[in-house]
Amino acid sequence: MRRPTIGAMVGLAALVLLATAIGSEGHATGVPKKVQFSIGDAGKGIMTLPIYRGGSLPDEFLLLPTPGNCGRSVQVTYVWDEAENSMRLRLQGKGVLEPYPDVDRTEGVDFFTNPFWPEAIDFEDGRYQFWTISTPDVATFYYDQQTLQLLGSEYDFPGPPPPNTIPVQIPVFAALPTPFFQPEPNGDLDLVVEYDYDHLVRPDRPDLAHTVGTFLPHSLCSAHPFRYDLSSTRPWAKTLPASHAKSFREYLENGLIFDMTVEPPTPATDPPLTTMAGVYQGATALPGGVPKGWTLDLEAVFGGTAPAIIPLPSAPYQGESCVAWYKPKRDRDFNICGGMP
Repeated sequence: MRRPTIGAMVGLAALVLLATAIGSEGHATGVPKKVQFSIGDAGKGIMTLPIYRGGSLPDEFLLLPTPGNCGRSVQVTYVWDEAENSMRLRLQGKGVLEPYPDVDRTEGVDFFTNPFWPEAIDFEDGRYQFWTISTPDVATFYYDQQTLQLLGSEYDFPGPPPPNTIPVQIPVFAALPTPFFQPEPNGDLDLVVEYDYDHLVRPDRPDLAHTVGTFLPHSLCSAHPFRYDLSSTRPWAKTLPASHAKSFREYLENGLIFDMTVEPPTPATDPPLTTMAGVYQGATALPGGVPKGWTLDLEAVFGGTAPAIIPLPSAPYQGESCVAWYKPKRDRDFNICGGMP
């Protein structure tokens, strides 16, 4: 009898995972725990991997404690088929979330008011949202010629650029959310969300596409022309209408970052953005994802230096306590308007 080839065996494994990850009706049926596996291409395939607390943290982000001494993981699975125009996302974990979480922050300590990313400083009885993030675009931002302060972006000023401004092109990310959700009372999570492959919009607001965002200088005075690590940057975000929706191919081909945020009972803005507070994160920048106890070093990623990951400062399994941890606001000494120390 002819023995199966390696390719056939891998293909069979993929079919098994496809069948067990998400059933034919879109119901979760038992994806393996802590499996790191992907097969296929941008047109059809499956990817599954665990994400851990703090796997990819931007500046000014409040990382909240999670059950199990902050050491548990959420299994993330994508199954997609461009020909069928379908993309399904599944999230699963045992005892991974606290139902109805609270966020309590202090202005000037672990929260800084931001006109370009407004959000509630604190709230009770919150809920969760998972974000699929990629970096497929570059956007134009406008700075005032006199003050050098940020005025907005091409999304705020469609058409010709506003007069007396300096245009600057900056990479931006696209963040696609799930609907808001809660875990089971015991903290278990098992969520399946379906999207159209060719037109990814918010499931809870189909009139809206992704949230576009970045981290950039709010003043050109603090922008080092060659060194991101010496520049002072702050968050910027805007949710776009459905006419800006992307395909899942655009997300896949630019690499994925994952974030699970904690959101207030009612969005702070309309259209809604997201909070800078959350629990589980990860990325596909490394084969197999970011390991437990480590975090993607966005400064290294933006600056094109190595290593791409660093130890997570607040990992209790590295001797720290399982408590909230705030990644500091990016304030650097460089100031081109007042000279460089």
